[in-house]
Amino acid sequence: MGGRAECRHAERRAGGRGRRLGGDGGAALIEFALILPILAVLAFGTIDLGRSYELKNAVTNMAREGAFVTMTNACDPSKVVDAAKNENAQLSGKVTVSVVQGSSATGTPFSCETAPPSGSQITTVVTTQMKVITPLVAAIVGNEVTITGTATVVVP
Repeated sequence: MGGRAECRHAERRAGGRGRRLGGDGGAALIEFALILPILAVLAFGTIDLGRSYELKNAVTNMAREGAFVTMTNACDPSKVVDAAKNENAQLSGKVTVSVVQGSSATGTPFSCETAPPSGSQITTVVTTQMKVITPLVAAIVGNEVTITGTATVVVP
């Protein structure tokens, strides 16, 4: 009989039936508050990475389309620019298209006073800007990142 009364008395001291003595319910909230910024940076960083990958594919496809037209109209850069911009109507006003002689994006600007010799390389370069949405990434790389797509063809 005395043991049962002592048990009830111990429960009252612990704060009643079902409550724990230590109580760590707030620890989970603190841990969540500490990990949330890291999870947010990872999530938005992944979104930025996906956006940049998709944009890189789009501008590369635009450059390929321009390069394809270069094979048949090498002396008309305006047709190359039009073909590249028509490849993606959503980006057509946001890109810069250039045609250069050589195999890299830093080649000499293309001019056609004389037809390019057979076997020469002509590169179509499409460039655009992407706004970064993740603040931490933007602090590292800047608010906008330049995305460039290139395609090189050999004049037949």
